[in-house]
Amino acid sequence: MKAARLTAGLAVAVLLGACATTPPPVPDQYTLVAGVPAVADRAAAPVARGVLRVAPVRAPAWLQGRGICYRLTYHDSAQLARYGDSVWAAPVSAMLDQAVQDALAASRRWRAVIGPGDDVPAAFTVRVRLLDLCQAFTGPRTSAAVLAARVTVTDGAGGRVLAQRAFRYRQSAPTPDAAGGVHAARAVVRTFAAALARWVAGLSPSPSGVTHGATP
Repeated sequence: MKAARLTAGLAVAVLLGACATTPPPVPDQYTLVAGVPAVADRAAAPVARGVLRVAPVRAPAWLQGRGICYRLTYHDSAQLARYGDSVWAAPVSAMLDQAVQDALAASRRWRAVIGPGDDVPAAFTVRVRLLDLCQAFTGPRTSAAVLAARVTVTDGAGGRVLAQRAFRYRQSAPTPDAAGGVHAARAVVRTFAAALARWVAGLSPSPSGVTHGATP
């Protein structure tokens, strides 16, 4: 009888030990960038307007990690949550930085598009401040990815502000979960990056030093 109790106790101890050493499940990882957006006719000759630098994308603290956020706006629009089983493959700001550089390069309006680490003089610098990129639920099964950003263009010499514009886009999610939110976020980022590239390409310094562009 004692032997049976001892055997049972050992079995429980082994089971508990196995549970303690079992690693937690690995969350699904998603990328925010899905290919280079087509924002210009690739057959057209490029317009060499100088070198354009893209500064690191700045984001609020709650958007600096890899968490995929969502809000139940129909319940409390101020409350922020994150999916526990899904994450971004890299920080949001870094992936958005890539999307912006890709779109600007694809526009073929610049001799070169460079990042902050490239030690090359640039005529202009694009500075993106991300304000929001989250999946907003308007109902238990209805949601959309919301992106808001403010973009500032400065000259490359003294950092003088040439132009600034606010962007805001919304894209419905196909499913009310992390995968649906990611799908919508990737679409809204493509829309934003393409619109940013068109806007920056439309800016033209005037003789007075004031930059003009097409009306948003």
